[in-house]
Amino acid sequence: MTRFILCAAFLAATAGSATAQNVINSNTTIRSALCVGFNCLDSESYGNDIIRLKSANNRIHVDDTSNSGFPDRDWRIVFNDTTGTSSANEYFGIEDATSGNMLLRLIGGARDNALVIDSGGDLGLGTIAPSRDIHVKTGDSPTIRLDQDGSGTFAAQSWDIGGNEQSFFVRDNTVTGGQPFRIKPGAPSGSIFIDPEGDVSFGINGNTTSSLHLRRTDGTANVLIEEVNSTVLNRGLLTLRNNGGVFMALENTDSGVNWNFQNNSSDFRITTPPGGPGEIEFRLNTAGDLFISGDLTTGGAGACNAGCDRVFDADYDLPSIDEQRDMMFAQRHLPNVGPTPEGDAINVTQKVGGLINELEKAHIYIAELHDRLNLLEARLAAMPE
Repeated sequence: MTRFILCAAFLAATAGSATAQNVINSNTTIRSALCVGFNCLDSESYGNDIIRLKSANNRIHVDDTSNSGFPDRDWRIVFNDTTGTSSANEYFGIEDATSGNMLLRLIGGARDNALVIDSGGDLGLGTIAPSRDIHVKTGDSPTIRLDQDGSGTFAAQSWDIGGNEQSFFVRDNTVTGGQPFRIKPGAPSGSIFIDPEGDVSFGINGNTTSSLHLRRTDGTANVLIEEVNSTVLNRGLLTLRNNGGVFMALENTDSGVNWNFQNNSSDFRITTPPGGPGEIEFRLNTAGDLFISGDLTTGGAGACNAGCDRVFDADYDLPSIDEQRDMMFAQRHLPNVGPTPEGDAINVTQKVGGLINELEKAHIYIAELHDRLNLLEARLAAMPE
């Protein structure tokens, strides 16, 4: 092993000219302070210093002369650069003298406790008492920067990971300058959890068997997908894709009645689980044909606006048979049913309401004609033969 020998100490302990080489071949003990350098005074005041380097350029060099095959890297302790007036040139450094790389650089004027390693090996940056393996402490937004400088084969990119009273954040310094990831203080435990299978849960601490699971206990659970682009355009905001039938389940844990929205073969179906032939309540095929398993009830705006049962009210303005006939042939449709052009879509709710009105009027006309026929038959019967 190389012994660390302060050659300059030997020079100071021996007499001779500035260029003389003085060699001491025995162990040397200095029981007082030592000053090494061109600017040491004959009456140097050491204070509490034991060794002092005093020169325009101060360096300590360790030259390992081990034989080949053994560790022989050389090291140097550097105090300030030899040129330049920038504050960055004033530093304490440890240099790999073999490669010339400065491995450690402590620039003068750094804040108190800028770098601390405690007895447990914890690293403190800005704190004398680190409480974690790495503890960063500062008055405003302690931050760690990850800086890919572009010197390799990949483009430059810089990220910040930090936190303050507003949020824990990840900042994209290179592209947007924004914070694509933020966590507000007070977020509950398990707000975001990824389990070993890659399942992601929100608010469950990973206790899920679903690929994505959101759970709340305060009645606020909901999902919003919102596109706020100002351009008016149809956009797909939710897609469910599967190699085969796919469905979305609506489960009511109170009533126990559940529904499925299904894409099954060529049909869109609404079913009660498990969705077999006996549970298909609604089916729409690609031809536009609609099938339901129960009654169809409609309450649209045009359901009975035509009057429906009001034709039997005394104050209803019922046209005479002749008036109804004239309107029907003039308009070429039943007045309260409205026109029905060939090939056009129809409002079933409005048409059914209008048909009920016209059908009830027709039965009133039939009743009137029946009464008139009975009267004529009675008169005919009363006439002498």
